[in-house]
Formats: sequence, structure tokens, C-alpha cells
Amino acid sequence: MKKLSLMMLLSVATVLTGADIFLAGDSTCASYKAERAPLTGWGQLLPQFCTADVKVVNSAMSGTSTKSFRDVGFWDKMIARVKAGDFVVIQFGHNNRSKDPKRGTTMEQFSLDITKFVQEVKAKGASAILVTPIQERKFAKGEFVGGKDLPEYARRIREIAATEKIPVIDLNEATKAWIAALGDADSKAFYMSGTGIKERERDDTHVTDKGALAIAEMFVKDAKAQNLPIARCFK
Repeated sequence: MKKLSLMMLLSVATVLTGADIFLAGDSTCASYKAERAPLTGWGQLLPQFCTADVKVVNSAMSGTSTKSFRDVGFWDKMIARVKAGDFVVIQFGHNNRSKDPKRGTTMEQFSLDITKFVQEVKAKGASAILVTPIQERKFAKGEFVGGKDLPEYARRIREIAATEKIPVIDLNEATKAWIAALGDADSKAFYMSGTGIKERERDDTHVTDKGALAIAEMFVKDAKAQNLPIARCFK
């Protein structure tokens, strides 16, 4: 029995060593060229936390929802590269609120889209991890209020994770607590709304490199706290 257990452990280690992490998501997770700095997606900085043998493939695309990410072909292109033993991290919600019919969906369609993503990952022998959408830096009379509808998307994602028996990393709750603790003034430095940001580029949804690093660290810490298999990919 001990020899069998050792063999199983070695097998798991082998799979993890060759595992890639794929990211499917929107602009809050995407990677950006240097000229867009300080705009940075949290997925762009995730490689800083990974061991040398782990490759992060950031397929997140700015402006996408669960609908457009599939319709434009981004999902098919990504899933074709996924192999058994890989990890696929999925985070959507922000752009599903859009009134643009090419991106916007009902909440029911959002749930169906996420579920289909998860099932296709499982069919490849890979592991799906759902992530709730990061919160927006919005305050009213000094009190944090966050982005409209984002908590509902987070709730749906948690429900799907429970149904599909897969992990969920709740960045919605984590960033909510983080922003509220920082307060209106101090949280600006982490979002594209702080000093030095050109007026036309300012917003309370996207983060700077400083914010992206903090959120990527939240992801890693939560994965480790839950003792998820993907945590072995991190330093």
C-alpha cells in the first residue's frame, strides 16, 4: 500500500510539473503592452508567483463577456491548447452587464455559459477554477458601494462551482474588503483613478500594476488557504 501511495504521489507530481495555467476572462485579468502602463490585469502578473516550471497562458481579452469570448473564437482557440492536467481559470461578469447585444446576456445565460465552459474543461481532463469578478472602486458619501450587479454574478459563480464540484476563488469578496479597508482616497493608487492617470483613461474598474499585483496575490493566497491543487504551481 505504501508503494502504491508513493507511485500515486509521483504521478501527481509529474502531471503538475508539466501543467500550464490558462486564464479566460475580461480586461480586469488581461495582459497589456508596455505603452498602456500603468493599466495592468491581475492575470498579467500571476506568473510572478509561479514556480519556474509553470507556464501561464493569459487568454483573457479586454471587452469580452462569456458570450463574446466564445462567439469571437477566443474560447475555442484557448481550449484547443488545453491538455489533461492543466488548470483553466475562468473570470467573467463585468461585460455581461453590457447593453450591447454582442456582449450582454441575461443572468440565466451567464450561468449557462459558465457551466458550459467548466464542462468543456473537464472533458479535456483539465481542472476548472472559477473566479468571481473583482469589485469596482466606487464610494458614495465616503462609504464603499462597489459595482452594480457584481455581487449577483459572484453569487451565481459560487452556485455553479458548488454544483460542478469545482473550486472557486472569491475575488469579489476579497477586493470588496480590501477597497473598503483602504478607503476612498487611498484605494485610488491601486485603480486607474489615481494621481498621474490621464483624465481620458481614468476609471474605477481597471487596476494599475500596483493593484494587479495585490489582486494576483489574493488569488494565490486563497488557492493556498484552500489547499487547491493549483497552489502547488506557486512559490
